[in-house]
Amino acid sequence: MVALGRMCFQPVDLLSGEHIDLLHDDTFASLRRLCASGLVGAAAAAPPCSAFSRARLRPGGPPPIRTISHPRGKDCLSPNQATELATSSLIHIRCRELLALVAARGGLIWLENPTSSLLWLDSQVMAWCRTHTPFASAVAACAHSVPAHKSWTFMCNHESISSVASTCAHPLGFHPALSGKRSSDGIFLTRQTAQYPGSLASLLASVASPFVDEGQAGHSVRAWTSLLPTAACWPPPSGRVEDGAGLCSSATPFPPTQSDVLGGLRKAWCKRLLDSGLHQQIASRLLSGSKTNPLSEAELAPFLADLRDFLHVESESTWQSLLSVLDGQPFRLNLWHCLSLLCSDPDSDYFHVLREGVPLGIGSAIPVCPVMHPPAAPDAVRLPLEHCESAWKSALDNADVVESLLKGEVDAGWIREVPGGDAELRRLYQYTAVGKLGLVLAPGRPPRLVVDSSVSGVTSNTHLPNRSANPSLMDVRRSVPISDSLDQLVALVLDVAKAHRRMLIRPADRGLLCFRHAGRLYQCITLNFGARVSSFFWARCAGLLMRLLKRLLRVRHSSWIYVDDILAFFNRLSAPLWASVVVVLLLCLKIPMSWHKGTLSPSVVWIGWQMDFECFTVRLDPSKLSRLIALANQVLNSRSCPVRDLERLTGKLLWLSSLFRCFRPSLAPLYADQHSYTPVLTAVSPEKWQALCDNVDSHLVLLRSVGIAAIPVGSKLLRVGQTTLTCRRDLCRVTPEQRRLWVQSSCPSRSVCQLSDSSCQVIRMWLDLAASGSDVRSLILPPRLECTAFADACADASSVGMGGFVRLHDGRQLFFQTQLAKPQMLRLFQWLPSDCSLQSYIATWELASQAALLFLLHRLLGDGHLPCHTVFRSDNSAAESASWKGLSMALGLCSVLRVFFALQESLRISVHVDHVPGISNDIADGLSRGHACRSDRSQKEVRSPRTALQRLFEEVSSSAVLLLSERREL
Repeated sequence: MVALGRMCFQPVDLLSGEHIDLLHDDTFASLRRLCASGLVGAAAAAPPCSAFSRARLRPGGPPPIRTISHPRGKDCLSPNQATELATSSLIHIRCRELLALVAARGGLIWLENPTSSLLWLDSQVMAWCRTHTPFASAVAACAHSVPAHKSWTFMCNHESISSVASTCAHPLGFHPALSGKRSSDGIFLTRQTAQYPGSLASLLASVASPFVDEGQAGHSVRAWTSLLPTAACWPPPSGRVEDGAGLCSSATPFPPTQSDVLGGLRKAWCKRLLDSGLHQQIASRLLSGSKTNPLSEAELAPFLADLRDFLHVESESTWQSLLSVLDGQPFRLNLWHCLSLLCSDPDSDYFHVLREGVPLGIGSAIPVCPVMHPPAAPDAVRLPLEHCESAWKSALDNADVVESLLKGEVDAGWIREVPGGDAELRRLYQYTAVGKLGLVLAPGRPPRLVVDSSVSGVTSNTHLPNRSANPSLMDVRRSVPISDSLDQLVALVLDVAKAHRRMLIRPADRGLLCFRHAGRLYQCITLNFGARVSSFFWARCAGLLMRLLKRLLRVRHSSWIYVDDILAFFNRLSAPLWASVVVVLLLCLKIPMSWHKGTLSPSVVWIGWQMDFECFTVRLDPSKLSRLIALANQVLNSRSCPVRDLERLTGKLLWLSSLFRCFRPSLAPLYADQHSYTPVLTAVSPEKWQALCDNVDSHLVLLRSVGIAAIPVGSKLLRVGQTTLTCRRDLCRVTPEQRRLWVQSSCPSRSVCQLSDSSCQVIRMWLDLAASGSDVRSLILPPRLECTAFADACADASSVGMGGFVRLHDGRQLFFQTQLAKPQMLRLFQWLPSDCSLQSYIATWELASQAALLFLLHRLLGDGHLPCHTVFRSDNSAAESASWKGLSMALGLCSVLRVFFALQESLRISVHVDHVPGISNDIADGLSRGHACRSDRSQKEVRSPRTALQRLFEEVSSSAVLLLSERREL
């Protein structure tokens, strides 16, 4: 690398360079931050192979600690051997973690060990390689003038590693075996071949050089932070970022656009916190895990006095009115309302609703919120209000737990028993309903009561005037700095305790959220978990709170609220002060908090994501990951699984795919299998068979009952005897007989579905990712690359044309165009039905054209380009929508979509496909129709080679699993 004039660090090695010990925890933490910083363009790891050497299995060598059957370590080792095993394992694990962090920022990585190393037999190592380094090259030592029977294996994340591959052309036994032999000074001969020959080192340097900048070599690893900028570089404002606080709020309210009406209060509180040192006390208590308030009433009193002075309240009665708390709610609503009015909050009128109690929307409309999204469509069917007579099985089976929880809620004033039962309920209220009580038992979490109001008709009769929105992981990523710096961040996480239970129900509506337990009838005084209105009304409260906090802070920060979970991050030096300001406001307003769940740290867990703001990395919380793995294995245990389990698994994987977005298209078969119900065989008499034929639709779905209990309405006919049915015309192929016919059918009402091979493959892929031990992604988004990129496709029944171009600001451009006849398309896309019209799959060809643009842009930028984000243009709404969602159930689109996302990952280019009208896509349209490209000949123009284009469509057709095209024989 020095000879090539490339920048590089000193080697990380205990025996050379700066003598850095990878086993030292502080050193490893510093290396993690370095590898995640984006400063490292290429990283190579060759951890010691002595503990994995097969030579130790032969006579004369050191006693082995691993074997072929136990590559992760033998049983019954001596203390010294156990220490050696633990040390070697930790070194290798840490090497792979550092490589994964470099790869997460778009760097080149490779892992090397001898080809014969037992390392390659470790299932976890190979899972890691499949996830991070799918390209492998073996290098024969004799190809580099080393006369030994040896080869090295390099696992890399870029195909350029193939340039170093070589094989031994000599016959077996030509090279002397070195295993188990020692030199005259007693050193094993294999150690003399540990160093790469110069020719191999030069080849490896040429592979890494495109990813590394030119400049000074030999930078110190110990002093690497000197390369960081002093101040954090924040992304430029690019519109509103969802923070869960309504349309008038953004996660990054800087620079502020509103007047600083709370500036006097902020200055007074900051001065008091700094003078008293209470900010350090609050910070330490947030880390203590204590359930008590961070400040006592006596410690809080001076801050309330500052607030009184700021509001210029001289009357004691007025001040006491502001501090008062209404029955049934814990908040100081009057004080909160006063501050919101001072800030001119657009939803300040909501406090009148909170004082009176929130309505449930039955008999009168729910007040509109001016800062929320437009509402969703109302339910198509409204059920009548009913009084259910029992509870759900979860509550009936755990009566003692339910009894204990009910007692606590009665004592808290959240529920009340109705002594007179249903008769008294109907006498007191105009509208009444009794739902079903359930008990939520989740691993690692306390049990929780939930009232199901859907079965009582309350849910379908409740129409919300607005729709709330919660922030996502992408909203956090859009708000972090675009690079690491000396100015580090610290995150504050807080949790509002029992948020929904803090909302008082309007007295007239307290007959609607009721339930039974042990023969007693209860009514809810406050909103419960399970009611449709609960999340809506709390979301309005949460929005008021977050908007007030942002106006009070008015410093560079980002903050979000997801239902009742608050996340904010600040500058590391000032974080204790600003976190204390937040805590003081919450205490003044009497917002009930779960203080033991709060933390102020560079590494936090928020809504299931473990975020590290030192390295700017994110991963799924380990406890959630373990539960996900257990559920995936449970579903895989049998091809027939409960629909509910598959729905749960699909939902969890969909959540995880917001981090591993390239895997999202693979979820399509899981959604398909939720409707692939386990088939049953039924003996049907000739008379009943005719009735079946007369009462099925064109898709073989039974429309009316024919008196066969095993084939209810909604069942789909699949097979009769040995005849497979695909449409109603196939019924004519069945010859009626005197004896009974065996009919195979599936019914949506059954709770068991059938897993396909594709679904099993997808689940195993996710398990492989989990087993790799490197489920880490960078929080930092790649920078935006401005370019002009359009693609289009056209098709008729027998041919397809595709074309597009990419143009950079410096004038360089590439374009492609191709016309493919139906025989070529059938050969390339094996899922394509032979009797189809190619025009009916136009959205698929449009998306394939967008994938071709990725290759063009990658060629323009070069192999070693940094990760980037850009915008492509398309005039096809279906292709644009599929690329945005990352999912499609349409035949063809799902497979091409999977390759489109995989290409983005491998080429380090993330893409947003933007819709343009067809009139603006005239150049790409002309290319797709075979017209000559009209371009400015003064600009440098390169035509994409046809071989590269052919390779693209071969990848599109072959590398994707044909998720929805298979026809299973049930």
